[in-house]
Amino acid sequence: MAAKKYDDSVFMEILEEHSKGKTITAVLREMPNAPDISRVLRRCAENPVLSQALARASRLWCDVKADEAEQIAADLNENIPMMDTGKLDSAGKPIMKVDLMAQKSRCATARVRIDTILRVIAMVNPAKYGAKIDMTVRDEAPTLESLPDSEVNARIARLMRARGIPEQYVQMMMIPELPPVGLVIDNQPAAAPAQIESQGREP
Repeated sequence: MAAKKYDDSVFMEILEEHSKGKTITAVLREMPNAPDISRVLRRCAENPVLSQALARASRLWCDVKADEAEQIAADLNENIPMMDTGKLDSAGKPIMKVDLMAQKSRCATARVRIDTILRVIAMVNPAKYGAKIDMTVRDEAPTLESLPDSEVNARIARLMRARGIPEQYVQMMMIPELPPVGLVIDNQPAAAPAQIESQGREP
């Protein structure tokens, strides 16, 4: 059976929807009788006009996702889970406090979503969203994936503080950092990589 032929206008429509923040896969799922993603990408590679349209759509997609990451951080300051302390104030109303466990869970989920978005857009559009460190000595700018956790934490913190997120929630979002080699923990120095690798081996 011959493969169904699609007009280039169909591929342009797919890319237009992609530019609004949807993945190409999500766009294809919503379209009746849509081509599969491999065919879309192959056609874009073959057609210079579609290739440019895909590059433009991908850049716009990154911008939309970056805004989404900011909104995820901002939403942490809305609808904060509260819990009843079991006490009443002078007016006889229940005294409420922040449910830190529930909020910590929200922050952890948001951190994963934000970190995923930052890493993906850094790969898709490194010129705008990738890290620009040591440009004079590197052939390519390092992506977010190559950055240490401390730098990822700094980026997330700047994003959240810019949106007015309370500091206690900013700290909940931080990725735990491993102690550097040689740091003393509980009176025991951290093992060097060679020592860790050799542990458990027979002499």
